[in-house]
Amino acid sequence: MKISFKELHHHLMLDPYYGLESPATEAIINRAYRDNAESALYQQFSNRFYLVPCKTDKQRHLIYLWCGLMGLPAYREDSPLGWQREEFLEHWTEDFDLKLDEIRKFLRKYKWPLPTCIFPDDADNTERRVALGKAEYDAAFHDFTVELPILEDELAGIKKNHPKSIEELQQKKDLIDEINRQITAIKCGDAIYGKETPIEKELRIEAMIEEETIKRGKHGAQSRVSKRIDLSPQRVSQIHKRHKKRNK
Repeated sequence: MKISFKELHHHLMLDPYYGLESPATEAIINRAYRDNAESALYQQFSNRFYLVPCKTDKQRHLIYLWCGLMGLPAYREDSPLGWQREEFLEHWTEDFDLKLDEIRKFLRKYKWPLPTCIFPDDADNTERRVALGKAEYDAAFHDFTVELPILEDELAGIKKNHPKSIEELQQKKDLIDEINRQITAIKCGDAIYGKETPIEKELRIEAMIEEETIKRGKHGAQSRVSKRIDLSPQRVSQIHKRHKKRNK
């Protein structure tokens, strides 16, 4: 199935996440340019867009970025559009089509939610994302930016250690299993969301992190601090106590 550019543009303008009242679209555009700051093509595209009459239309800007630079295919009469990037904005008044399956695949590749009006039954659509409460945003943001890096650093450090006895080998195995459970719990959410698949859960939590990042005016998670993890009985006990406290 296909959708026209005009239809997609209309739905994005009214969408709870990508719409006129949300800061998300502008944040995504800014991040795309920031992540490709060394690219002359992105710089040229940005400069040219702000010269056309639709320069204040962020939803149009976003779709043009998706199709013009980021790889979302566009079609006219079933034929792929082959516009050169320098000519792309010359066609800003014209219509073209996009395939729904390709939109879905493209947005999930970048972990962006699917527009609800187009994908009402998908678990990772914008309506479900926006419906999440502030407390859930805060909890997920903290787990992903603080707890998860600590756990992953601990896991990496523990795997590098070489136990000197069978007892230490068993301690290492138990601790790796425990930390892996903690990491899985953070990445996959908890039972309150029902029968979500692991992919749906990860997409949902990634969505919460992006939204909270936008709200807080930050870009990306906190930096990790590398540290060597030992397997001394004292250290093992400390880690076990901390993880038990998290589970209470």
